[in-house]
Amino acid sequence: MNPREARRQAFLALDGVERCKEECRDMRRLNPAADLVHDLAYAARVLRKTPGFAISTAITIALGIGAATAIFSVTDAVLLRPLPYRNPGRLVLAAAFGLTRLMTSMLVGVPATDPATFAAMTLLFFLIAAVASWVPARRAAALDPTAALRED
Repeated sequence: MNPREARRQAFLALDGVERCKEECRDMRRLNPAADLVHDLAYAARVLRKTPGFAISTAITIALGIGAATAIFSVTDAVLLRPLPYRNPGRLVLAAAFGLTRLMTSMLVGVPATDPATFAAMTLLFFLIAAVASWVPARRAAALDPTAALRED
């Protein structure tokens, strides 16, 4: 078969170039409502398969929403609204002084303003954050995505 005939046969097998282009465009088209329905159906299937995970997920989401609401309420009441006293700045200064005294008593022999302590704690928190992000990343890198998708 010559190249021209092979090209013609390929076009016939693909039902024409324009139809192939249209199919590709249809696959790229965004349909948020249909995607949302498919995602919700998939989520329902997965949660039905693993009810323990579903319950723990619901509890985690509820605790997260509750904690965020509580933190915002405290922040709103303490930081954003003025205190209902005549000189709120003096009250905050007294609270800061008391908190500093409390922290100093908890540090047993280490002054609250020691730069070495601040540097050591910064390094410690950085290492904790690095390990906390490295371990899941390493597990995810070792996972075969096709096998994980087949399990779902």
